[in-house]
Amino acid sequence: MAGAAEIVTAFQQAMGREDFAAARRLLHDHVSFAGPIGSFSDADSLLARLRALQANVASAEARRIFADGQDVCVVFDLVFKAPRRSALVAEWYRVERDRITMMRAMFDARPFDAMLRTLGV
Repeated sequence: MAGAAEIVTAFQQAMGREDFAAARRLLHDHVSFAGPIGSFSDADSLLARLRALQANVASAEARRIFADGQDVCVVFDLVFKAPRRSALVAEWYRVERDRITMMRAMFDARPFDAMLRTLGV
C-alpha cells in the first residue's frame, strides 16, 4: 500500500503527462470534487473536465506537498496557455485504500473567467 502523498504525486504526474488512464486508476469511482471548475461526485465526469482544462494548461509546477495521514495538500503554480497567466493553486486530497476519494481545489479563478466559461463552468 502506497502512502497518500505518493498516490497524489502519481496522480499529478499522470495529469502532467496527459496519461488520463493512469490518472483515472488513482481516482475512486465516487470521488468528491469541488472547485472553480465545478463540483463532481464521480471520477469519469471529473476526469472529463480535467482533460478539457488540461488542454489550456502550459504547466503545473509544485511548490509544496504537505501530508497528514490520509490528507494531502499540494500547492502549485498552474500556468495557463491563454491567457498566459498563472494561478497559485491549493488542492486538498483525501486518499483511502490507494485511491483519491476527495479533492478540493482553491484558486482565484476571476482572471480566467472567459476560459472557464468555454469549459461550461
